[in-house]
Order: sequence, then C-alpha cells, then structure tokens
Amino acid sequence: MRLKLTIASYNVLNLDPKVEDISLVEDNDPGDISDDVGEGQFTAIANHIVNNLNLPDIVGLQEIQDNNGAEITDITAADETLQTLADEIERISGVRYEFIDNPFIGNETSGGQPGGNIRTAFLYNPDRVQLVEGSIQTITDPAEQQTNPESPFFDSRLPLIATFTFNGQEVTVVSNHFSSKGGSSPLFGQNQPSVERQEDPTVNGSLDARRAQAEAVRGFVDGLLAENPNANVVVVGDINEFEFISPLEILEQSLNNLTNTLPENERYSFIFEGNSQSLDHILVSDALANRAEFDAVHVNSEFADQASDHDPLLVRLFLPENLTLGTADREQLLGTATDDVIDALGGDDIVAGNAGNDIIFGGDGDDVLRGDRNTASSGGPGGDDIIYGGAGNDRIGGKAGNDRLFGGEGDDRLWGDDGDDLLYGGAGNDVLIGGRGRDTFVLAAGEGTDLIRDFKVGEDLIDLTEGLSFGDLSVTQNRGRTLIGFENETLAVLSGVNANTLIANASATFV
Repeated sequence: MRLKLTIASYNVLNLDPKVEDISLVEDNDPGDISDDVGEGQFTAIANHIVNNLNLPDIVGLQEIQDNNGAEITDITAADETLQTLADEIERISGVRYEFIDNPFIGNETSGGQPGGNIRTAFLYNPDRVQLVEGSIQTITDPAEQQTNPESPFFDSRLPLIATFTFNGQEVTVVSNHFSSKGGSSPLFGQNQPSVERQEDPTVNGSLDARRAQAEAVRGFVDGLLAENPNANVVVVGDINEFEFISPLEILEQSLNNLTNTLPENERYSFIFEGNSQSLDHILVSDALANRAEFDAVHVNSEFADQASDHDPLLVRLFLPENLTLGTADREQLLGTATDDVIDALGGDDIVAGNAGNDIIFGGDGDDVLRGDRNTASSGGPGGDDIIYGGAGNDRIGGKAGNDRLFGGEGDDRLWGDDGDDLLYGGAGNDVLIGGRGRDTFVLAAGEGTDLIRDFKVGEDLIDLTEGLSFGDLSVTQNRGRTLIGFENETLAVLSGVNANTLIANASATFV
C-alpha cells in the first residue's frame, strides 16, 4: 500500500546544459560562461535527488535556466535543461521523471543572470503521481508581470502551479522563487541590530516585493480553501526570507510553515557571511499539517564542494487510500469493513474504525477514539489498529487486535483491550490500561507521570525511549504501588506491583 507522498524543493543554481558562446553573453563577460554538464552539476543534483532525497514523487525546482543559459537570445524554453536533468536521474536510478516547464516566462523579465530566464519548474514521477489535465497555471497575468512595475512579480519569477493525484486524492503544489535579498545590509554592517531591523526595507533588500508576492500566493491559496477547506495545498520554494519575517508571516495566515517543526539549530538551507539561515520553505494547508514529516537536507550549504548554494527540502505527507476527513466541528466518524484512515481534525469527536487494520488521528479536541466497534465494551472481532490522540484529553480504546495507541498531548486514558498492544501516553499525565495480552508501555522523560493500572510482571513490557536505560531509573515502593523515576521526576506509577519483583525481572521487562 502506498501511504506517503513525497515532495521536494530545490534551488539548483542557474542550471543549464549549454557552454555559452562568449560573444552572446552580456558584455562578453567570461564569468557568465559555465559548463554545468561537463563540470558535473547535473550529476551532483541528480545524485542528491536519487540518494539524499530518495526519489521524491514531485520536485519543485527553482533557478532552472533556459536551454542556452546566459546567452542573450530569443530562446526562453527550458525543455532541454529539464530533460537533461531527468535523463541524468534515470541514468543513475532507472527511474524516469516527467518535467513541467514554466510556460509563462517572458524574455529577460524574471531577473537573475542576464540571458538565463530563470524560472520555477517541476519534475514528477508518473509511476507515483498523475498530473491533473489543465491544472498548470500561475498566479498573476503573465503579461502584467512582464510589463507592469506594479505587478507583485515584476522583474521576478512567476510561481508555477500544478495539481497531481496520489491515491485518488488531489494535491496542488505551488513552486516559488521570490525576489532576492540582494542589496540587504551586511549582517555585521553599520545597520544594527541587524536581526531586529529585518522589517525595514532599507535594511532588508526587496522586502516590499516579497511581501506583495506572499500576499498574491496567499490569495491564491485562500481561493482554493474557500472552495474546499480540506484542500491539500503545498507551497514550496526559495522564498528568500527568514521564517520570522513578514513575508512568511503573511503566508502563515493560511498555511503551516514546516520549517518551524525543526529544532532551531537545523532551520537553515543557506549560509551567507557565515550566517546559517532558512531562505527555502515548505508550507502546507491545515488538512496536511498533522500528517507531514519535514527535513532540510544539508548537502550543499555546509560544504566547499557544492552542487548549489541552497540545500533541498523534503516533506513526506501521509495520504493513504480510503481517507476520511473530519471537520473543525464535533462529529461522529465511522470506518468500514476495510482498512481505513480517519483524520478527525478539530472538535470533540467520536471515531470508530470498525473492521480492518485502521489508522485514526484524533487531531485537536477531547476525542473518543476506538479501533474497532463503536462501543465502550471490549471484545469482538477487530483489526490491528494505530491510533493517535493528538491534542486534547482523549479516551482511546484499541479493542481487538494488536494495536498501537499514542495519546499525544493532554491527559489521556488509553485502553489496549484484547491483543498484544503498545500504549504510549505522550505528553501529560495519562492513564494506561493494557487489558488482555502481552502489552508494551512506553515511558519517556519530560512528558508527565503515567498511571499504569494493570501491569503484569513477567508478561508485560516497558519500553524506554531514547536516552533512558534501566540503570538511570529509580524503582521504589509506595504502599501498594511501584514508582519509576528518572532524576527528579516520576515517569510512571504501577498499581498493584511490588518494586522488588519488578527489579528482579528487570532484564525481561525493560526493553
């Protein structure tokens, strides 16, 4: 079963297949001559796409140049550039990509290297996704962009938009390359403090242009969401701005910036004057936010030998078949006799997977989530379910089968019921009841104190998350309960368990 759609974003640094004729480049400048094929730039980028990004289903590209690079001619098409990259990927991996050139490009109207006509574009794997016919578009009138200085994308790059289907679901992807930060004051220049003055257009070059471009992209996204609040929208590209500055804040009014899901020390895709910074971003609509895994793949910025000056980004989106989406309201959602995926989104919902091996996301709200039948009783037939409570104080019951239950944030109550289940309360003070079968209870530091009501020494297991080992723990008796501690916190309270018995069976209990 195909469960995850992968989408990458990659600024490929003025990529073209032509060794320019010096007589055709601006001012006969030898610095405008490059051999991206002979010098291995195509091969290096293809290797990144194959080996570091693991052959994404869709790649949003930026800084694709036209077929003759920096030569000043009437050529604007980039089909040879894109085909050369696709051919190199196929040579390395055996996987054939299709490409989408940007058909909205004028001659010498998109900024960048003179003659290059840089643009946004796409690669996609037709064995994994299908391009929706007639979906290729941009955001503003191309004629306006090419001639009207009031256009938000004047002398910059028009976004390229395409809609793809994956597992029967449509996903609209917007590839962007906003105006450059060129002309900005140096980080350690006379305009200080530099970071605090990034909202000043005299310090942060082309800030007003990027704000206008962000408003245009957000307006397009808002139109999609007005038609379908659960629309799958992914905005990728070189936004040329930090995640905490207004162009990103404008986009975040309608989208979720996945850069913010990374640890702060990993939030960069570009290094300038020794400063690690996140100029490239992937943002997703609410329907995808809780089903996204994101990474900035550092293959260029940290290294002297670079295929580009930008690092690529990658998102994996959980988009299975038989997906049922809830709303922000309170509702009851029931699965079928097959393998279902149910995402309840917001509201205090009741969800039951019924038969089959189901995956359930509670989302926000205080939810009641059941792997099989919609009843408080255990027993009866059922599948091996995976249930994520999400935010809120949830009540989760696995019912029959070998289930995996994750409480998430909030003070949750988890029942494994029948089968060999895994119970992980997550953040908050949770109550865990394994039920029948050999159950595994997951403990982690810094996530609150869990009460385990029915732990059976010699049968059930305790799984310690990364950074914990049995030697780090304290195991003490408190009347009829055993307390498991780490440093100054109590990780779990085991009702009816003798501490000495647990210690004697530690090697067979703690995994």
